[in-house]
Amino acid sequence: MKIALTGIFALTALTLAATSAQAQTVTFESTLGPPTLVGGVGPDAAGGGAYWTTASTVTNADGSKSTNTGICVGMNQPSGSIYDRHVTCTVNSNGGELGIIMGCMKGTEGSGEMTCTGFVAGKTGEAAGHQGLITEHFRFNLDGSGGTTTGTGQWTK
Repeated sequence: MKIALTGIFALTALTLAATSAQAQTVTFESTLGPPTLVGGVGPDAAGGGAYWTTASTVTNADGSKSTNTGICVGMNQPSGSIYDRHVTCTVNSNGGELGIIMGCMKGTEGSGEMTCTGFVAGKTGEAAGHQGLITEHFRFNLDGSGGTTTGTGQWTK
């Protein structure tokens, strides 16, 4: 069964490095595991969702780097919605656990690309009490085997 990647979601996240600054800007690159489809009806899996793993390398404004891992769940939205997909993730980093919610717009049909914006909140550890915004661009492998992302974000406390 060939899966249309425009019906698959993926996402990754950023991590928080402990600093004394009130705000921190980061960039990140991620590798996405193959998504597992859940539910949906018809050949384009309308109303369906997916879950997948993610592994990211985060570069902080000062040049320091960190890594994180996570799991995400996404779901197609009905035609006419402001976003094509909604995604939520739990991400674990050396700074604690993060929660993410994003809205995503698919790229040109058949391109395997998608761009998302969203909110990030620290839940535990050094990340607790921090929050911020992220923007992320996805490039899905057209064979459904996963993909990569690049993005940027900013945290504040």
